[in-house]
Amino acid sequence: MKPYFAELRFRFLFLILVLAMGAAGCSPVATVKRQSRNLARALPFTGGELRKRVVVVPFENRTFLSGSDLDQLVFEPFTVFLRDECPDLIWITPGDPDYPAEMNRLPRLITGAIDSLALAETGRRLGFNAVVTGSFDRMEAEEKEKGLIFEETYYAGTVILNPVIYNMVTGAKLMDDIVARRGEIDGAAFDAIRQQQSAGIMAMSEMMGKAAEKAGNRVCTAVKRLPWQAYVTAVEEGKIILSHGRETGVQPGDVLSVYDIGGVIGREEGQKFILPGQKTGEIEVT
Repeated sequence: MKPYFAELRFRFLFLILVLAMGAAGCSPVATVKRQSRNLARALPFTGGELRKRVVVVPFENRTFLSGSDLDQLVFEPFTVFLRDECPDLIWITPGDPDYPAEMNRLPRLITGAIDSLALAETGRRLGFNAVVTGSFDRMEAEEKEKGLIFEETYYAGTVILNPVIYNMVTGAKLMDDIVARRGEIDGAAFDAIRQQQSAGIMAMSEMMGKAAEKAGNRVCTAVKRLPWQAYVTAVEEGKIILSHGRETGVQPGDVLSVYDIGGVIGREEGQKFILPGQKTGEIEVT
């Protein structure tokens, strides 16, 4: 992606941008209304119809499925659905030529949780508006009864996904959802799943595909509501280099509002989030 340059309109803006990047290790962003969950919602820069760049990271597998089965039955349908459902967004997925190696191993805290601040700093540098990841939590089977007078035993299968979206403006989660699909299965599939045998996988493949589509629909809706932002990645010889280029719809003559870094807040469990600051000026794309 070829970046655009932006000419500085005010001399004081140059100093503010340099100090902000040096102190916080990341770029100016838009103002948010509240902390915690509302950190994910920010005011957009001025501009027209601009395309957001979103990277999709493979789901964590918490089931007995093999990694290849998970990719084929859940993750691949999920990424295909994202591109089909939201073609106005730029999706970067594993296997794409521009998929960054930094996303192969997400930064984590000592607790094992994803380090949201480190992820946001990496995502900004790479020019992403959001990072989509998650987990395939469960694939299970249970015996149930149906019928009001004459009860009949049947077998039910359940798959549960947990899609998660991180907003690169603040590092906060834009979405942390649970998606479940249930359906009736036969006795052989029931036995296989309870014994964690791969023979039961095909009986659940349709449910897994539908769960992937449902998760994809929720992710598309959430990312569409996220305002477009770009980030300042460097200042060279009086020019600002932006993280987003012409592929996102940025054009010469566009005027962008610039916001300072407002600080970093933390939580007891070790997570930290970026607080955008006040508007410091404007830049014009050249």
